[in-house]
Amino acid sequence: MAILQDQPTNPNFLSPLNFRFSIRRTPNITYFLTGLSSPSLEVPFVNTSNPFITIPQPGDHITYSDLIIKFKVDEDLKNYLEIHDWIRALGKPNFSEYKALIDNEKTNPINDTGRFSELSLMILNSAHGSNYEMVFETAFPYNISGLEFDSSKETVDYIEATAAFKYIKYELKQI
Repeated sequence: MAILQDQPTNPNFLSPLNFRFSIRRTPNITYFLTGLSSPSLEVPFVNTSNPFITIPQPGDHITYSDLIIKFKVDEDLKNYLEIHDWIRALGKPNFSEYKALIDNEKTNPINDTGRFSELSLMILNSAHGSNYEMVFETAFPYNISGLEFDSSKETVDYIEATAAFKYIKYELKQI
């Protein structure tokens, strides 16, 4: 029997625990983050017909699914309010909140205090070193979950929240 010639150079599996995530605009989220799902990537397809069979053909526009993160809420609500207030300002509940976003963008477009921010997922290897980075460009939150309080529980399950983000695209690159 022949020995396989195409053996993997790294036999280690990717661990779901080995990651770091950061949002420039919301530094308090990073420490309390408990999970996220890497977004899916899809290209639509078009069916073309001939007399015998329908043949799928690749489309021309990539679709990225939303990025959803999960985090423990700190007791001062700092991390929750970072996302909450960002969404409020985007939704223009009053003109002054939205105007502050736009003014921040105009005076310092790199400081991530405007409408958008850069998000970064660092994927670590088995030795906890940086292996890949997924950078989400021009991201903004569009949803944050409510806070669920329940005094009937016998143990303390600290409150978690989720936030959903839209973005233009992401780049996955090896470090």
